[in-house]
Amino acid sequence: MKRVSIFSYKGVLSRGEFAKIVIPAMIINAILNVISKYNNDKSLVVVLVLISFGLLSIIILACIKRLRDIRKSPWWTLVFLTPFGG
Repeated sequence: MKRVSIFSYKGVLSRGEFAKIVIPAMIINAILNVISKYNNDKSLVVVLVLISFGLLSIIILACIKRLRDIRKSPWWTLVFLTPFGG
């Protein structure tokens, strides 16, 4: 079994490896968003937002690796970030 580093932008990811990283990260992020929406404690909300940014970075790194696997430029990741910045 091949070991995949989720904190590195080097290498490639197959579809299955990509799904094993991105789907749990998105589910955890959705749960954290629900918790922060219904919680009034500001310090907990700040911690949850920081964790969400960490999960977002893992998803971006996985997207870069997956794009390399399909022989596309990793710069296409910027297209996925357009709704957040534009």
